[in-house]
Amino acid sequence: MHTKATYQELEQRVKELEKEAAKCKMREEVLRTSEAKYRELVQNVNSIILRRDTKGNVTFFNEFAQNFFGFHEDEILGQNVVGKIVPKSDSSGQDLEAMIEDIGRQPEKYINNENENIRCNGERVWISWTNKGIIDDNGHIAEIMCIGNDITRRKRAEEEREELILELEDALAQVKTLRGLLPICTNCKKIRDDRGYWNQIEVYIRDHSEAEFSHSICPECAKKLYPEFYNRNSKELRKHRTNKD
Repeated sequence: MHTKATYQELEQRVKELEKEAAKCKMREEVLRTSEAKYRELVQNVNSIILRRDTKGNVTFFNEFAQNFFGFHEDEILGQNVVGKIVPKSDSSGQDLEAMIEDIGRQPEKYINNENENIRCNGERVWISWTNKGIIDDNGHIAEIMCIGNDITRRKRAEEEREELILELEDALAQVKTLRGLLPICTNCKKIRDDRGYWNQIEVYIRDHSEAEFSHSICPECAKKLYPEFYNRNSKELRKHRTNKD
């Protein structure tokens, strides 16, 4: 049989309950303050911060994300990221829709991930994402926390670098360099090519290098082939030099 509590005992119990209620109220106030500070931090940080469910529907979209992508909060909350800020496929053809679904199932595979995104005006941008699964009380993935930073400039610079490397490689491939032993006729000075054909020396060099020829005649050949012309020009040249002296 239970003994009936005295007035003093009841009064003491009431005081204990009041203290417990005050502690709970204080904890709630601390929690509200912490949540307010957290929200202020998340809203003011210079990074994209969003939360999405496992299917890809947006549940939180910070102010920086709104400004970056060009969507107001009421235009994005509840919407699926695919088709809104993530194209169904990137410029190379990668299936981003399948990737978003896989992140919902296995966020640990995509802790650090870079992929193409899209702004409200259709502009393609590159974002470096950090993804983390948020676990509910039952141990299941409830949402995905995604923090992103714009790396478009870096990606464009890398693409330009790759294009430049390809251009340089192509240019080097077109550079022609003569090397090795060349079979040349001792009489006519023609050169035999790899197919066994004999070519004029200037034709061979032109086809196997970047050199071009402008034809002239040396003094010895001029004297041999055109003696009258050579002798007349020689006399005029000597006379010119004498007058100059």
